[in-house]
Formats: sequence, structure tokens, C-alpha cells
Amino acid sequence: MRILPRLAVFIGTVGLIGVFGGVQSAHAITEANMEAKSEAMIALSAVPTPATEALEVTVGASLAFEALCDPEMCPLVSDFKSLYQPRVPAVPPVTVENLGAGFTGNITATTVQVFRAVAEAQMRVTAYEGAVRETVHRRYAATANKDEQSAAAQQKHLTELISGTAQRKQEASSAWQVLFRYPATAEIQEKPNSGPEGIDALIRKSGFPPSEMAMFSAFGLSPAEIDMAKRLVLKSADPKSAPHRLADVVPVMVNLNAQNADITSCQCTAPPK
Repeated sequence: MRILPRLAVFIGTVGLIGVFGGVQSAHAITEANMEAKSEAMIALSAVPTPATEALEVTVGASLAFEALCDPEMCPLVSDFKSLYQPRVPAVPPVTVENLGAGFTGNITATTVQVFRAVAEAQMRVTAYEGAVRETVHRRYAATANKDEQSAAAQQKHLTELISGTAQRKQEASSAWQVLFRYPATAEIQEKPNSGPEGIDALIRKSGFPPSEMAMFSAFGLSPAEIDMAKRLVLKSADPKSAPHRLADVVPVMVNLNAQNADITSCQCTAPPK
């Protein structure tokens, strides 16, 4: 994705005033889902493993893609003749050893597979959401350039991506449900950690660490858009009411994955002349 046009869109998006100036925003994502994703994000971040870090960033990037669809102002992108495919970042290495930083008990290769499957599945969801947003931009650019054939191709691709997003969400929910059942059967316990309160304070003080910034960028978000996501999380999340165990995050994510209306509402408006 193109950073400079994205920065212009970021600055010009009317709804984002709500993040900075206290004005009510009108994001495609509902306020309830914004809060749920923000709280799931800081809850996941409290579990110090690469798998949960990847999930944290994945949820944050999803929040960003949906929040940017305010609608935002449409950038006049130049590559409107090509179809944008979902951009799925690589999952960080998940091992028995690094899962041991967050859990105790009988951590095995099967444990690694369960956590990796959740991260991969949820990352595919967010990659599809990012592709929806990009395709909305390309459809507008094709229309603005009076290229009816490309506009029709982008609309067809958009319909397929929205349907694909719903399918990826079903797959992710199944993976989350496996994760929910697994610790009890494998006798794995979550270690005490700083909790959402500690993570909220850390993000306020230092922002996202470099490893997470790299993963946000891998989804195609610009530095300005990542900063917007951080501000939305800090604005929307209540650390006290956020899930305090990974098991409590699972129903939140299953509920979020059962919905597709937020990203379906993604649209952009013509920039002022």
C-alpha cells in the first residue's frame, strides 16, 4: 500500500476527529465492536508469547481497517486495473519454549499447532479486511477514471473478498474454539501476568514495541494509521472490564467473527474538488 496517499487520507478523514478532538466519530465499525476489539487486544498483549503478540496485532490491524472506513476520503490510486489480494503476514515462530513464557503444564508440539492455527486463521481474517478496504479505493479510482471495465472487475472482486472474509471468520472461530477446549484436556495453565491494566499503561507510555510495529506494517498499515489504531485502543478499552484470561478472550473473538457487517460497510467518499 502507498504510505503518502494513506497519510493524506488519514489526516483528511472526518470521523477520525473523534479520536483526537472529542467529536463523535462515525466509523464503519460499531462502537461496541471497537471496544470489544480494543479490550481483546490489550488482554492478548498481556500474555507474553509470540503467538498472542501476533493475535494482538492482528486484532489491532482489523480495528484499524474497519475504523478507517468511516467512510474515508478516497485516494486516487494508480493501480486500479489490478486486483489486490489479501496480504497475510508470516506468523512469528511458535515453539514449546516460547509458549512456556506464558503458560505452565504439558506444553507439546500439539500445543504449538493449536496456538499457531489460531494465529494463522485470525491473520487471514484481517488480511481479507485490508483487501476489502484497498479494493474499495481501487473501485473508486477506476470509476473516477471512467474505466467501466476495471470498475466492474473491482466490484466483482470486492464481493468475493467480502464473502471470503465471512468464510475466514468461520474458520478462525473454529480455531478459537479448539484453543478454548485444549488447555483443560492438556492440563495447561496461564501464568500470572501484568494483565490489561499493565499493558494499557505500557502502551500509553511507550507505544507499540518494534516487533509489533513490524507486524502492523506487514498488514499494509502506514505509521500514521498504526498510531491511529493505538489512539483508538486507548480511547475505547477499559482495562478493568477487559478479559483477564485468555479463555475469556475466546468468546469475544468468536462473537466478533460471527459478524461481517462492519467490513461490509467499508466505503470511501470523493475528495473535495
